[in-house]
Amino acid sequence: MDNRATLEDYKKESQKYINELKSMPKVEAKKKATKNLKKIGVLDNKGKLKSNIVEGDFFGW
Repeated sequence: MDNRATLEDYKKESQKYINELKSMPKVEAKKKATKNLKKIGVLDNKGKLKSNIVEGDFFGW
């Protein structure tokens, strides 16, 4: 049995997250989104967009 998420699962979860952010006050939503983008490696610790978001062994390269 394959337990990997489908594209449809990702789309549903992404929409759920976006709706959650939209329901929050803008300042709070921005803080949460920024924190999550740093956590997944899209932004650096200063909140700036990384030039290369795929680093290290992420894909086993």
